[in-house]
Amino acid sequence: MRNFKRQERGFTLIEIIVAIAILGVLAAVAIPSVLTFLSSGERSALLTDEKQLQQVSDAFKTDKHKGPDVTFNWGLTGNKRLFATEDGEVGDVELSPSLTDGDFTDRDNFQVMKHVTGPPVGADAVDSDIEEAALWIGLLVNEPSDNVGSGGEQNESGDAHPQSGETGEYLLEFPESAAEINTDTDDDPTNDNGRTEGTYSWIVLHNGQIKPAYKSVTDSKWYVGYNDAFP
Repeated sequence: MRNFKRQERGFTLIEIIVAIAILGVLAAVAIPSVLTFLSSGERSALLTDEKQLQQVSDAFKTDKHKGPDVTFNWGLTGNKRLFATEDGEVGDVELSPSLTDGDFTDRDNFQVMKHVTGPPVGADAVDSDIEEAALWIGLLVNEPSDNVGSGGEQNESGDAHPQSGETGEYLLEFPESAAEINTDTDDDPTNDNGRTEGTYSWIVLHNGQIKPAYKSVTDSKWYVGYNDAFP
């Protein structure tokens, strides 16, 4: 026969309900705080990528390079100061002074527009505008090459690099935030070289600023800034 002590008892239903309610309140307070903390860390990581890419892009622009010819092949023309883009120029895009992403109205995620001279902004930037403004990160990652012939090797985003005798490498690795912005062929100079699965298309604005751009799933327009995703 087992002996049962009179004082031993389990939790009552009321006690269990109270305990669950307390845990629910704690979760309601703690979870948003944790999510906010994680989001803050991701925004900081994106800002770090932005600062780093701006620095190395400025360094690239300071040095002289053998730029692209009419077919956008790098390494086939004379030395001059160029940006790390497909055609060596800044993108023909700028930011709207007032239009922001409706999903992130409190974060200054301004819309990317076609650049026009004067105060008025141009039309909405489209995919081709973003592709032309893309920072060719392959030119910043790889060290100088002796391949100065056809320029074929420089046509690939992953293998693009300055030529022999030029300064490099400017960036040690592709940033995790970098996304592929042109998926029709691997030979197009874009942010991506197949090694990253990021969310942002790094572009060079008309004023030389480097910004992370993303395409809104709501209105299919291009904006810059953190969009709740990293990488």
